Amino acid sequence: MSGPDLRYAADRVTELADRLAPRLDPVGPERLTELLTDFGWAPAPQAAGFTTGELTARVEDDRIVIDLPDFGLSNETGQERHDEAVAAMNELAELLNLPPAGPFDRDDNDYHPDEVLLRSGHWVVHLLVANEGDDIPIILEVAIAYGADLPGRLAQLAGPPAGQPPVDWEAVTTRTGVQLPDDHRWLLENYGTAPIGGRITLYDPRTLGKPVPGPERPLGIRHQLLPVAAADGQEIFYALDWEITGLEIAGRAVSTSLLHHVVVTLAGGDR
Repeated sequence: MSGPDLRYAADRVTELADRLAPRLDPVGPERLTELLTDFGWAPAPQAAGFTTGELTARVEDDRIVIDLPDFGLSNETGQERHDEAVAAMNELAELLNLPPAGPFDRDDNDYHPDEVLLRSGHWVVHLLVANEGDDIPIILEVAIAYGADLPGRLAQLAGPPAGQPPVDWEAVTTRTGVQLPDDHRWLLENYGTAPIGGRITLYDPRTLGKPVPGPERPLGIRHQLLPVAAADGQEIFYALDWEITGLEIAGRAVSTSLLHHVVVTLAGGDR
């Protein structure tokens, strides 16, 4: 995919990103589906999702995923195909001409080697080359999801950060055996333990202990839980295997960061 085809894909992605940019708060799957239709995408005749030109899109929970043609639609594999997909991803990122995502912006594929994260307002535009195995087609996709400039949106929702006394993070890590994520540290260093927006209270890091065993999962797999906050009468935990894998709230797994959860909780959004 190159030349005019890539330019067409960039124009369609830019249209979506530009129209979502003014939306300050998250949007649920039903509204995202309506937005795709409003933006001129038609229901795909042979599969679930939507289409415009040669592009297909689908709504996955709270994000729009766009599949680019020629990648994931053929059976080609191998390093040459992978390199071609990465080159197309980088060219597409340049054509989009969006600013790079920030350090706390949503990344659904942490540590993935072949990705580019951009932002449009409070929405992350995530370009990804997925190569799950030698016998599986290489896929180039673009996902648009809420989760950019979260500190800026939090300041609008809960007031600007006032700053807090420094925290001995090395002591916290030694006591808990867990290195708290950077966004969690930022929240405590800027908003402290007073209720954020009157709803979400972060636990004092000096009171955190070791993770405790969580309930047994299917196949007898167990995980650990570290309580770190409370919101609306429910405790918020980090779920851990050998590292933090996400949040757990009322037995429900939440895959986004604590900062993202705080902002989404306060924002509510058109869901």
